[in-house]
Amino acid sequence: MISIDDYVTQYQSLLLDYSQKSSENLLYQCSELGKSMALKQLSPEDVITLHENAVKALQNRLTKSQIIASFDLLSEVSVQQTLWLKREMELKTLAQKKIIQKEQIERSIISSFPDTLIKLSMDLVVLDKNNLFDEVFPGINPKSADDFLDMFESREDINKLHNYVLRTHKRMSIRTSVKRKCGVPISCEVTLVLIGNLLDKKQGFLCIIRDLSAQEEIHSQLEVAQRMVEDVIEAVPLRIYWKDFNLRYLGCNKAYLNDIDIKSETEILLKTGKELSENALQFSDIGMEKKVIERELAYTRCERKIKTDSQRLDILQTVHPLKGLDGSIYGIICCYEDISKLKRQEKETKRLEEQLKQSERLESIGRLAGGISHDFNNIVSVVLGYSQMIERSISKVPTDKTLGYVERISDAAQKAKLLTERLLTFSRKKALDLKPVEMHKHIENTLSTYGSIIGEDLIVSLETDKTHWISADISQLDQVILNLLVNAKDAMSESTKPIEKRIDVKLIELPERSQVRLTVEDSGLGIPPELKDKIFDPFFTTKSNNGTGLGLATILGIVLQNNAQIAIDSELGRGTKVMIDWPLIDEPLGCAQKQQFKFPPVKVSGKNIHPIVCVVEDEEPVRQLISEILNENGFIVYTFDRGSALFDTLNNRTFVPNLLISDVILPEGENGLKISEKFLRLYPSAQRILISGYSHDVLSQKDLSLKNMTFIPKPFSLEHFVNIVNSKVQAR
Repeated sequence: MISIDDYVTQYQSLLLDYSQKSSENLLYQCSELGKSMALKQLSPEDVITLHENAVKALQNRLTKSQIIASFDLLSEVSVQQTLWLKREMELKTLAQKKIIQKEQIERSIISSFPDTLIKLSMDLVVLDKNNLFDEVFPGINPKSADDFLDMFESREDINKLHNYVLRTHKRMSIRTSVKRKCGVPISCEVTLVLIGNLLDKKQGFLCIIRDLSAQEEIHSQLEVAQRMVEDVIEAVPLRIYWKDFNLRYLGCNKAYLNDIDIKSETEILLKTGKELSENALQFSDIGMEKKVIERELAYTRCERKIKTDSQRLDILQTVHPLKGLDGSIYGIICCYEDISKLKRQEKETKRLEEQLKQSERLESIGRLAGGISHDFNNIVSVVLGYSQMIERSISKVPTDKTLGYVERISDAAQKAKLLTERLLTFSRKKALDLKPVEMHKHIENTLSTYGSIIGEDLIVSLETDKTHWISADISQLDQVILNLLVNAKDAMSESTKPIEKRIDVKLIELPERSQVRLTVEDSGLGIPPELKDKIFDPFFTTKSNNGTGLGLATILGIVLQNNAQIAIDSELGRGTKVMIDWPLIDEPLGCAQKQQFKFPPVKVSGKNIHPIVCVVEDEEPVRQLISEILNENGFIVYTFDRGSALFDTLNNRTFVPNLLISDVILPEGENGLKISEKFLRLYPSAQRILISGYSHDVLSQKDLSLKNMTFIPKPFSLEHFVNIVNSKVQAR
């Protein structure tokens, strides 16, 4: 330790200098001296001793006043030394507090340590333990080495651990079980650490006992969770696989293995798609997977088409990133589902929607056609009726050209009548009406009627060996012929090669089967083999922008309804031939003669009387036509525009009518059915005839059933009308 004498010489020099001349620099040197003495742990008393010794040594050289002035130096040294001593004491106090705090923290850490701590001597005698020991091992207080070893299920394991640490000076851990007073052992990890002091002297061991029961429970739960995740991955109806950052497989489910035709998951681990098979590359969208890994996309979801050696699939694929706890991407997981069935259902749904729209359009057109036909029937009735009356009235003058003109008007009206019937058939509102039909003549008329529909750029030939009579509904037969011709025309229009647009129509009798074969052959594209089984399906069509898909389906329905047969012969690129075999009937008698009818007067009690007919018709031209027809044939006719006018007249007249002819649909809510029922209640011996431009179906929809009633649809021919009226009057 430095003594006071070491500072005397230095202080004497300062006194001599100060006696000569005082300065701030001398005072500063005194301050530094006091600081140095404080750091050397010299006391304030030592500072006074220093001053006294210096003054005694210099008393012969200093005056009395200089000695007094030297106390200024003493004061400066003392103040500085005192200040630094105080600071050192404060630092020591602070250091002691930190040590105490450190010890408290260490004790707190040891007390709150999550594991059991036991301090042992070199021979395993228990020296100390933390608070957790009493919680884990209540009622156990080990002291000796035997007490410590008896805590464990295997003393031998602990002895081996002790010897290893003692020999290697390395910490070592083992897993074992410890016994508790309650008798229930717990699984634990025992760690033994050799401890020593600062001089590296061995003091003993620190034993750390970590309870593993909670970890084992968590591990067990994780195993259950892992198995559950694996079961879920296998159970979901998806194909799933996952890859690392370099797009090497980390795993997949069995459904995916089946798709890529690999038996075991181990065969794909840490391999890329290129190292496996072409199927694996097909089902992996490498481009999308890279974009997700490189963060160009957060994730991707898209539909793809897959073609493998054994199947074609539509899949909906999703690629998601796999992220670690720090948010970094270490791979991707991809799942996809087979949506092939869904796509087929969507296609079928779209097809059905188109069919529904087509049906709605057809229904709308049908309603329009039905409405137009009703009004048109009234007009045609007047034209046809008057032309027939003129024709009959001037038929006695064969040279009169007017007769030819009237015949042409009548023929035109007849065609208009047929057109109306066809409109009603198209709207599905005309009842089936079978009549004898000569096929050749009828096909000629059909080609003439529908020439604008078929087109002038087509060559249509018609060949037959003789006349062929069948029983058919005229409108249905027209539908069959027209649909066959339109289909043939469309087949040739779709050809990309220049061809002669020709349709050959032939009629050949099959005497052995009593049938006539109608053949319609075109020079179009023909039908692909895969479509032959579908061509009769309703709404099936190969026409992308037009066509209802009902043509051949309608033909098939009509053919089967008439006990006929249909067959199609077609090859791709060689055209199509449609053959319909229709049952023949005998030629009707007198079918070629045009009959004239004259209404004879009815004889009652040997006298000739003229029957009285009441006519209720809201259309004036039709009403006048009926009146003139009946007047010409000897009737007394009373006409009315509505039922109320009829009954007002009957109430004020004394005549008894023989027949009521009434339109079914009348203005202001009246109808011919109710009028005729009231009429028959007034005149039970009378008869009734109902007429209408509407068909049976339309009238039935309006709750007007005409079952078992005499009904004449408009337009009607003069002969037919006169025959019906004659039969009703004769029947009274």
